[in-house]
Amino acid sequence: MITIIAGNLRGKSINLPPESITRPVSQKVRAAIFNTLVDRIAGAVVLDLYAGSGAMSFESISRGAQLVVCVDGNTKVVTVIKQNITLLSVKASVEAVKQSAEKYLVSQIKERFDIIFADPPYAKIDLGVLAQAMELLNKDGILVVSCSDRTKLPEVLGNAKILQTKIYGDTQIAYYKITD
Repeated sequence: MITIIAGNLRGKSINLPPESITRPVSQKVRAAIFNTLVDRIAGAVVLDLYAGSGAMSFESISRGAQLVVCVDGNTKVVTVIKQNITLLSVKASVEAVKQSAEKYLVSQIKERFDIIFADPPYAKIDLGVLAQAMELLNKDGILVVSCSDRTKLPEVLGNAKILQTKIYGDTQIAYYKITD
């Protein structure tokens, strides 16, 4: 189980999919990410690509995000996310989509997002998919990428520039923002 760190759902736990198919973001890393995004979460529309445990989604809702869309291609993962949506009574503000990130990004999406979390499997990071995700960001939106600390991320990704990167153990967190 993972416990939500802050906000109106603080202290509540969520169920996890089997460990063999997910790699949840640690509490320390989640706290650091949300401390960085503190001024952006309230009222935000959030996309959680490769949602895994859904921890980033539920932490976003707990901290005041308006809407979160969780996308994952694994049936077991999406089933657990839907169970957690019910468990936390957030059905009106969290949507779970069973689709690969790649297919989701090329579907007829009308939604634009303020924050996109992308935490692909470390061995399968695809910069083209991340660049495609940038096209769904609002003008001042942020793409938060979680990857291996050994991954060399480009300074420019699509129409965005890297703002900062941080290393936490073997995890690298990068923040990209669209350049004008």
